[in-house]
Amino acid sequence: MGDLEQSPSIDQLLEALRKSPALVALVRVPDLVYEFANDAYAAAVRPVGDPVGKRFGESGNDGAAASLAALRRVYETGEEWSVPELRLVLAGAGGALEEMYYDVRFLPVRQGSEVRRVLIHSYDVTALVRGRLALAAELYERKRAEREREALQERLLQVQKVESLGVLAGGVAHDFNNMLTAIMGSVSAAAMTLPLDSRVQPLLAEALDGARRAADLTRQLLTFAGHTRSEKRPIDLSAHVRDVAHLLEKTLPSRVTLALELAPDLPAVDADPAQMQQVVMNLLINAGEAIRKPHGRVSVSTRVERTSGAIPLVAPPEGARPEQYVVLEVRDDGEGMDEATAARIFDPFFSTKGKGATPRGLGLASVMGILRAHGGGIRVESAPGRGTAFRVFLPPSARAAQATAPQHDDGGWRGDGSVLVVDDDLHVRAATRQLLELVGFTVLEAPDGASALRAFSAHPELRLVLLDATMPEMSGEEVIRELRRLRPGVPVVVVSGDAQGVVMQRFGRDQPGAWLAKPFTVSELVEVLRRILSR
Repeated sequence: MGDLEQSPSIDQLLEALRKSPALVALVRVPDLVYEFANDAYAAAVRPVGDPVGKRFGESGNDGAAASLAALRRVYETGEEWSVPELRLVLAGAGGALEEMYYDVRFLPVRQGSEVRRVLIHSYDVTALVRGRLALAAELYERKRAEREREALQERLLQVQKVESLGVLAGGVAHDFNNMLTAIMGSVSAAAMTLPLDSRVQPLLAEALDGARRAADLTRQLLTFAGHTRSEKRPIDLSAHVRDVAHLLEKTLPSRVTLALELAPDLPAVDADPAQMQQVVMNLLINAGEAIRKPHGRVSVSTRVERTSGAIPLVAPPEGARPEQYVVLEVRDDGEGMDEATAARIFDPFFSTKGKGATPRGLGLASVMGILRAHGGGIRVESAPGRGTAFRVFLPPSARAAQATAPQHDDGGWRGDGSVLVVDDDLHVRAATRQLLELVGFTVLEAPDGASALRAFSAHPELRLVLLDATMPEMSGEEVIRELRRLRPGVPVVVVSGDAQGVVMQRFGRDQPGAWLAKPFTVSELVEVLRRILSR
């Protein structure tokens, strides 16, 4: 009896609930009227104040949507219900809104067998939720930073690959082009000395074609490595594509039909014709090789596309984007590619041709390098069994297209007099000497700059100097400077495997009279000599 007499009264229990840090309220159902709310609950639903006597939901701070559904569920089922981490946006003491989280339980209070009231009991879990959210944000930030580091490492790796490739290309191209110059010179000389109807002529033509394709491979390597400089001028892309496509049509597999849909009156594009030819050539060859069924189709089209915002390109253009692009599309109905393959096709040396195939892996990589240098981009769309489409985007030029100058027909042109050939490669000197002698010149040779200057001083009758741009000891720039000092008006043709713009920049004010690319054919050699000696 003594314990019972000391039991707390109802008023004391209510007072304890009123001061409890937990949020406690009693809601009458089904009319949803508050019958009790402690101080913590009333504070949470500010600025409405004491909710007793008000309907649930009249306060904007009691989480009406979620809580109302919970109240009705408890009333209808007679089972308790909980809403973990109920989010409320509450007005703080200063009036500023604050995001709070509560773990809320809804308990049925029965009178007899019927649920007449629902007790709402909740406690503040804001600190816990904020801590978890902060941890999640920190983890997200770490992941984002890790992804950025990985992307940066990938870009650095790509730069290192390109730089390594550039170092390799610089050394290989010089030696390889010297070999090809010797091969093409000797084969051309053999073809010139044999009758046109000789059975050997087709074999020599095949050898020359193989050497040209090897030279194209070297140029692709140099282009990707950034060792070439564009010689841009406004060109008509449709006309340019038509010329290249007709040249390549016979090289496509016989099972492939080539269709051209070239728009007339396109805006001109500022482009290097030789590099743009390389883009078209690589895309056409790639499309033809993608078709392995008995009959297939490669379609080439040009058009203007207006843009709204950025174009999602594999190789996007840098800098300001114009409102429209001149577009070249090469589409095939071949086997297509999955996403993993399409993501790698622009990597250097990546190939899907397998062992024993023609060397590949530089074509699309060099295409990407050329387009970036031209302020353009490329997009690839492909799916297994649905073919592939490459779309090249080039910014239009502000200038009108220039017609391509026709090649001069030498018509059996022959030279006379003495020519000095300066090259550190014995085979290049021998092949060049053979060609020059076959067209009427007397030839002197020099293996280095010092020997060249001695020969030049000893033979004032020399009409012309063919000078290799890259030699040991004395560079081509030093040699041409000394030649001009000895005889200011001497014509000098610089021969190099590097791009003309790159070579000419090295010579500065001591510009040569002409430039000849290694490896060269006899017609290219004759054209340069005819032009420089006719001045």
